[in-house]
Amino acid sequence: MIYNLIVFLLVPFAVTKFIIRSIKEPDYAKNILERFGFYFKNEPKYDSIWIHAVSVGETYASENLIKYLLKTKPDLPITFTTSTPSGRKIARKLFANTITVVYFPLDISFAIDRFIDKFKPSKAIMMETEIWPNLILKLKKKKIPIYLINARLSKKSARNYASWYKLIGPSIKKIDLIIAQTRNDAKRLRFLSKKIISVAGSMKFDRDIKNSDKALGDKIREKIGHSCTIFLAASTGSGEEKYLIPTILSLREFKNSATIIAPRHPKRLQEIVRLLEKHSISCQTLSSVDNLTKKYEVFIEDELGK
Repeated sequence: MIYNLIVFLLVPFAVTKFIIRSIKEPDYAKNILERFGFYFKNEPKYDSIWIHAVSVGETYASENLIKYLLKTKPDLPITFTTSTPSGRKIARKLFANTITVVYFPLDISFAIDRFIDKFKPSKAIMMETEIWPNLILKLKKKKIPIYLINARLSKKSARNYASWYKLIGPSIKKIDLIIAQTRNDAKRLRFLSKKIISVAGSMKFDRDIKNSDKALGDKIREKIGHSCTIFLAASTGSGEEKYLIPTILSLREFKNSATIIAPRHPKRLQEIVRLLEKHSISCQTLSSVDNLTKKYEVFIEDELGK
């Protein structure tokens, strides 16, 4: 009851957040009704496998699993949800029309009900750390098995969950199977759930690297220099690059070194460029691979999914 009241009060803030995000990323304004359980363009599914991956990283991690399911059972209906436009875009790129790709519903009772009634999943597979009390309660009432795979839980998140244990604890205990990435993740999840947790490593390392991607990587390495020491800052968020400045500047002491920044959202390219220029740090985008030269200090990954 308390949780539902909190969720209800937070709905206006969630809508406001989507509107604000859509100013910088217009795709957030598209298909917004799906987040409230209204799926107009999709045919109803029966006994589908539901897989949820929050954004790009989780989507890529689920690639081999989905390909395996489609290979072993070509007619198996799969409903795939993401929480971000970038995750949705990548999912549609990877799987084309072989699966249904929609937005994950907000954890509001009526939105969850509409989603379940629409797609009628026989199993629910959540990637990494997706623990939503209403969702889990609704699935268990329908006797739909819930699997949390590639699960991870940082120390910070574990502390946050522990402080809300009366709300979160019962939900984690209702999950039928949890497979963690590392022993530490399993230890923290076990503390919250009192369940036996399996450890299987990160699914992100199970992806097959395309020959074209390998060739591109080799080309970038050749341009920058095989003997060049690379400092990689991957999946950076807004405001985080400023903490890299001291390290980038200190690398000037080493003649044969360079930095690669791969932001979580490539649309932030100009924001990063302005920050680097403010500190007189030369930079170049990796998409201009044919023009790459070692004279630049920083190279920025500016294409999603590379």
